[in-house]
Amino acid sequence: MHILAEFIGYVNFLLHGILVSLVDFYIMFIHVGLVWKRRRDRHPSMERRDLVMQLAPQSPQHSRLSSSDMILSLNESFLDRALWKGLNASWDQPTAIVTGVSYGSMGFYVALNLILCGFNVHGVCRTFKSVSHAERMMQFAVERQCRLHKEWVGKTGRLISHVCDMSDTVAVSNLCAVLLRDMNIRLVVCAAGYMATPPRLSPQRLEEQFATQHVGHSLLMLRLLQHRIQHMKFYTSVRPNWRFVVVSCAFPGGTDPTQGNMFDTYDKGDADFRSTFNRYDGWSRAEMCKLLFAFALSRYVEHDIRLAPFCTVNVLHPGPTRSRAIANSRLPLAGILDNDILALLRLSPVISALYVTDTCLSKRLDNTNGHFFRMGDDQTVFSATLRKDAGAIASLWVNSPFFTGTPLPAVSMSTCKQDAVWRFTLSYLTSHALLEAKIFC
Repeated sequence: MHILAEFIGYVNFLLHGILVSLVDFYIMFIHVGLVWKRRRDRHPSMERRDLVMQLAPQSPQHSRLSSSDMILSLNESFLDRALWKGLNASWDQPTAIVTGVSYGSMGFYVALNLILCGFNVHGVCRTFKSVSHAERMMQFAVERQCRLHKEWVGKTGRLISHVCDMSDTVAVSNLCAVLLRDMNIRLVVCAAGYMATPPRLSPQRLEEQFATQHVGHSLLMLRLLQHRIQHMKFYTSVRPNWRFVVVSCAFPGGTDPTQGNMFDTYDKGDADFRSTFNRYDGWSRAEMCKLLFAFALSRYVEHDIRLAPFCTVNVLHPGPTRSRAIANSRLPLAGILDNDILALLRLSPVISALYVTDTCLSKRLDNTNGHFFRMGDDQTVFSATLRKDAGAIASLWVNSPFFTGTPLPAVSMSTCKQDAVWRFTLSYLTSHALLEAKIFC
């Protein structure tokens, strides 16, 4: 019976992913345009929604595009210079935190773009091997772009690498203790995660995808905010801006994570867990939890007078990205799914990272909070209209893979479900002495 459920889940996962990819390409080609592509002999324009960092006209643009052959173009006037205010010293550089920066991932290219824009980046990988490889390839990539752009020489930041398993709350807590020593943090990009990997448990006996996508990143963001609230009196009159960017997915499926016990710990044997757990439902649940929590956090920030003036939280779906996700997932027929033909339905992580970089740095988004971006398209205005119509938000069409807006709005846009995920998450983290309850009450 479990094998049949696994097969049905696999087929549904593939079909759902293909449909969402087609919708993404519709948004990119028809609705928004190739905003990541710098047009030859055309000056950048905020009205055209060009990105902070784009591919130069002479750059390759295929799905195999990598750090060894891409050519970037920076629209420096688009940068939100408020992120450079309030640094400890005039010669300091702003800092970003990016999770999931292993080489070949979208997080790696987000970190590269931020370094080229002048940020020091705390890059988080799961293993020492990944860290070592990422450091080496990052050095090569930065040196190559500086050879192509002499004006960037001496203005770039650097990668500060950390080893941390984001599914382990103890490891994340230790990472936060190190990161909090840096007073120049301006950006937090939550990009690490798994996609339908074989069932595994975290050190705290939570399902690994859920522990990584939701629990680890929630703890990271809340610990940073907790520290900032506690030390507000030590900041100068110029309080530094903070931007949280949560990288999410547009097809989390039909899972409502608030039904049942969200933080279910599996005390049975690992073999029993692996034989009964549906990894596709687990992945959908993890992604929806991350989305709901991000929206809940943005609402908390908006209504907290301590944070509202200089802190924002936004969610981004950067498109169907070609990365190591399929290989790491060990899906059936993974070699076929990742071949050059089916890769036409996915973007190079180089291109996806350009959307994330823009959400991090664009002055166009300096006061934007609680928005959902999909392929560079802001869905929030349409979503606000949809929220006012109870019949429309529950309709089959807007909760299908063909919908171009916020995924599964019947669940993701429900403030009741957002509040439930917020309460459950805070309760779990405070009960395990990972947060101070009084800070967020």
